[in-house]
Amino acid sequence: MSKGHSSGNLLVVERKSGPLYYAKWRDSTRRQVKRRLGPAWVERDAAGDWHKRRGRVPEGYLDEKAAYVEMHRLIEEHEAELAKPRPDRYPTFNEAAADWLHRLEHIDGAKPSTLGDYRLMLAEPDAEPRRRGKRTARRIMAEFGGQELRSITTRQVERFLARLDDEGVSKRTVNKHRQVVRSILEHAARRPEQYGTTVNVASATAKRREPPPSDLDYYEAEEVLALARAAADGRHRDSSRRAASENEQRERRPEPPERRRRRQPRSRAKVRRRGNGALATAIKLTHWRACSIAPSSWSRSVVHEGHGASASGSRAVSPSGGPGRSSAGSRGNMKL
Repeated sequence: MSKGHSSGNLLVVERKSGPLYYAKWRDSTRRQVKRRLGPAWVERDAAGDWHKRRGRVPEGYLDEKAAYVEMHRLIEEHEAELAKPRPDRYPTFNEAAADWLHRLEHIDGAKPSTLGDYRLMLAEPDAEPRRRGKRTARRIMAEFGGQELRSITTRQVERFLARLDDEGVSKRTVNKHRQVVRSILEHAARRPEQYGTTVNVASATAKRREPPPSDLDYYEAEEVLALARAAADGRHRDSSRRAASENEQRERRPEPPERRRRRQPRSRAKVRRRGNGALATAIKLTHWRACSIAPSSWSRSVVHEGHGASASGSRAVSPSGGPGRSSAGSRGNMKL
C-alpha cells in the first residue's frame, strides 16, 4: 500500500514479524530517503488490500494518522540536518577505525589478543613490520585508509572482498575482513553527528559460506599404550645417533660419596659469654639438610664451668633435653 502526501509517501511493508510502516520521500537535494516508522496496526481484507484493524491501537503500534505524524517529524529532522553548515573536512575511515578500537578496549572490554589481532589487520601500509612472525598483508588500510566515510560505497566493499577471493585466502579470512570493515562503518553510522553518515554500506555485502570444521582425530587407548611401550623400549630414538653426548653422560654420572662428604659444610658454633663472668653459654649448632647424618636442625647445648678443654682442644658440653637428645636428668659429656 502506498499513499501520496505533500512531502512523502507512506508504505506498508509485510515482514515476518508483521506489517511495518515505512516513509519514502526526496529531500531538498533530490536524494531519495526511506525510513522505517514502526509496526502498522493494519490487516488485509478479502481483496488483499491493507485496512485498519478493529479495536484500540496497542502501545508501540501506529495507525495511519500516527504514521503520517511520525513521517513529518523525520522529514523535518532530516532537512534540519541538511541545513547545518558542512565542515571543510569530512571524517575519514582512519578516524572511525581508531575510535572503534578505543571503544573495544575501554568500553566493551575486548580481550588483549582480540585487540592485537584487529590492530594488525588495521595497520598502515607503511607501518613498521613485526620483528617476528609472518608479515601482515594490511589489506584494509591499503583499500580504505585516508578515504572519507561518505565516499565509501557498497560496490567498493564488494570489489575489495572479491579481490580477497582471488588471492586464494580462506573463506574465514575473507569474512574476518568483512566483519572488521562492517563493524567500523556501523560504529560510524550510529554517530551521524560525529561522522556525517547514517548508512552502513558494508551490511549489504554477502558473507562467504565457510566449510564445516573437520572431524577431530584423536588417539585411542590402545594407541596411547603402544606409544608408551615404544618410548620405554627406546624405539623413538635414532639408532644411528647416541642418545646423549659424552659430556652429557659425564654430567649424569653420580658423584663419589667421599667427594660429596668433602663438600658438605661443617657445623658452626657461636659461643656467647653470660653475665657474672660465667663460662656457661648457649651454642647454636646449624646443620645443612644435605648432611648424610640426620641431626636436629637446631641443637642448644650448655658448656659447664669447670670442665675445661680436652686434650684434643674440644669442650665438654651437656646437651639440653629434647627429641633425640639426652634429658636434663641424665646429662653426659659430649665432645665438640
